[in-house]
Amino acid sequence: PKDECPMYLTRRDGTAHNLTDEVLWHKDGTQIPVEFTSMPIRKDDQVVGAVVTFRDITERKQAEKQVRESEQQMQSVMDNIPGVLYRCLSQHPWTMIFISDEIEKMSGYPVIDFMGDAAVRTFGDIMHPDDIEPTSEYIGGAVAKNGQFACEYRIIDAQGQIRWVYAKGKAIYGPDANPLFLDGALFDITDRKRVEKEIKEKYEELNRFRKMAIGRELKMIELKKEINDLLKATGKSEKYKIH
Repeated sequence: PKDECPMYLTRRDGTAHNLTDEVLWHKDGTQIPVEFTSMPIRKDDQVVGAVVTFRDITERKQAEKQVRESEQQMQSVMDNIPGVLYRCLSQHPWTMIFISDEIEKMSGYPVIDFMGDAAVRTFGDIMHPDDIEPTSEYIGGAVAKNGQFACEYRIIDAQGQIRWVYAKGKAIYGPDANPLFLDGALFDITDRKRVEKEIKEKYEELNRFRKMAIGRELKMIELKKEINDLLKATGKSEKYKIH
């Protein structure tokens, strides 16, 4: 359309116009992506024409395509990981540089709460108070050694419920060998912890019954011995054989 033509617009309003998605055709039939720029030619303060330049932007378009594909691949990976991917500062309160959308499913808080100028909380803010110090000490020690860490701790979600988290990651160091960030993943293990607790309670209950059964068996043996002794005292034969 005429109203979208950079040359026409330049002649009409006397300003430069630019298109970044124009295509020219090579004589061999291949497309060449170009940036199309139109600049006004002035004479006696009047626009009398336009200078048009075309710049081959094939490499830029290829780079943009690679970036898009890389972003799509990364998004696909994040969408298929049953956990939260993150990058944060290396020390408590672990301010987030990046955190994936799964954090809302885990904590009840949206991504925007943790990142950017609108951030209203750090990850340390939702960690259980009793777990902050031991977790901070453990991660600090791991970062000082080889940078790899894996640990479990509790968070308090938006509804005030306690959830268990398994965290695995590593430190990213700067040129001076000081830790800059922590990169890693968080997994909700609340259901696993619940099952482990139920199993532990069942084992404890089983042990109580086992102790009761052993005590009852010992009492029965003691009573049988007493009966045998009384029978012997009256000149009668023992009734029970005790092994």
